[in-house]
Amino acid sequence: MKDSAGWPMRRKPMDNPDSKQTKDGMKRMSRKWFLVALVATLLVPGAAACAPKDREASPEEEGKNGRFTLTVLHTANMHGNVDPAGQLARFVKDAKAAGPALYLDAGDMFKGNPVVDILRGKPMIDLMNDAGLDAMTVGNLDFDYGQEQFARNMADSRFPWLSANMEVADPSIPIRQPQPYALFEFDGVKVGVLGITEAPPETRRSGIVGLEFRDYASTVERFASLRGEADILIALTHIGDEEDRRLAERFDLFDLIVSGSGETPPGGPEVVNGTPIVRAGADLRYIGVVKLELDRATGQTKLADSRLQPTAELKETDAAVRDKAEGYKKELEAFLSEVIGRTATGLSAEGLYEKDVPVGNFWTDAMRDAYNAEIAFTNNGGIRNEIAPGDMTVGDIHRIEPFQNRVMIVEMTGKALRDVIEYSYTRQGRNRVDLQTSGLHYVIVTDGSGAFRSAELAIGGQPVDPDRVYRVAVPDFLGTGGDGYRFEGRVVDEDAGVLTDALIQYAKKLTREKGSVDYGSEGRIRIRTEG
Repeated sequence: MKDSAGWPMRRKPMDNPDSKQTKDGMKRMSRKWFLVALVATLLVPGAAACAPKDREASPEEEGKNGRFTLTVLHTANMHGNVDPAGQLARFVKDAKAAGPALYLDAGDMFKGNPVVDILRGKPMIDLMNDAGLDAMTVGNLDFDYGQEQFARNMADSRFPWLSANMEVADPSIPIRQPQPYALFEFDGVKVGVLGITEAPPETRRSGIVGLEFRDYASTVERFASLRGEADILIALTHIGDEEDRRLAERFDLFDLIVSGSGETPPGGPEVVNGTPIVRAGADLRYIGVVKLELDRATGQTKLADSRLQPTAELKETDAAVRDKAEGYKKELEAFLSEVIGRTATGLSAEGLYEKDVPVGNFWTDAMRDAYNAEIAFTNNGGIRNEIAPGDMTVGDIHRIEPFQNRVMIVEMTGKALRDVIEYSYTRQGRNRVDLQTSGLHYVIVTDGSGAFRSAELAIGGQPVDPDRVYRVAVPDFLGTGGDGYRFEGRVVDEDAGVLTDALIQYAKKLTREKGSVDYGSEGRIRIRTEG
């Protein structure tokens, strides 16, 4: 149903709470489980008790045709950007002072800023506590500091970490079960927020040992009865654009999907099957602002407005939060600003998924040099930035590699190497370059449609011997099965050293020996089309 302006409208199901199914046929959760979960959500800081507030209602609130407007502020993929924290905090506080408002984050709060990464996420938790964040959904990068730090950051948060499809299967691990959802109440209106995490998350395998991740459809079905308890229901997701769309197509359930996808430029709303999907991009460049309007008489909710507020345009700031962010930056300023080398060319990542790139060539050369390997690989998804021409600093290295990977050494046959290269190009049907390399040159042969046909591997201009064993250096993310990779062979060293240390030392070495760290695209990786 749509209103006269063409915005999607949604009617809340008026089911009997004791019935076993909703009108669309989805099973309700048991009342016992719902009450247990409800009690848990009432403990959420900032969530109101589920009883009418002790004040007199306005005539509009009591009126049969009264309307309620909720402001939803949203961010995602902040990646440790502390610079706009003061402006964000002031914007959130002003919105909450003006009327009913929630601030939600759709995951990947960490990774990308060495100030945050070196301190294992603590600055972001501290700043978001002060900024008034009401709830976040768990993103894949939020596991990257390891399970003990995940548990510590979660415990230090004054807002709930939500994930309805994540389950702690092994009670001996440090991570405790997150809340599946949170309930908030404003003026008698209940707002439900259901969190959904990528299944399984693209992260280190060690970060998710002992955890299980349900598929999205069964998760929504499991918590479908939340629709009957909430006047407004929001899905807070970190599952990717296509999965968000599938969720909206399959379930006529949510009034809003707040997406943590970084794949699509921010904008919107995108409306799928009558459900608006909103995105705020990455790195706190924007704050999403959504207005949802509920007609109390009919139970219908419509999207009244949706926009993006650039943080760079916000002039007002919360001085205390701003000063706290600056304090964290100053704490590490001397360490991060240390000059370790110089580059005349810069180290670009342009064309990362099509060929070898300067930053990838430097990176893998550093690994091969540090660990006496014949071949080194790194995955494109792990390269998070570029380095501009000029002085190279410790901070530059931590910005291109924020994950604090260790390096593994594996002895592999030429056949196993070929299997890895084939998988890298065809992974998840993407048909694109996914591994940067040193010591090994490879050609991907495709057909006219871009589909994989074969791979040609060479070392020093000679074809790789399928039976020979080669010494290979890889980040532990890849070596332990991250992104589905299988580096089959004998593990010589599970922890040969810290990857950022290798990059720093190699930058110093090249500057000392050659005067500069200069790279281009060298033809290490090529794609050839036949037919």
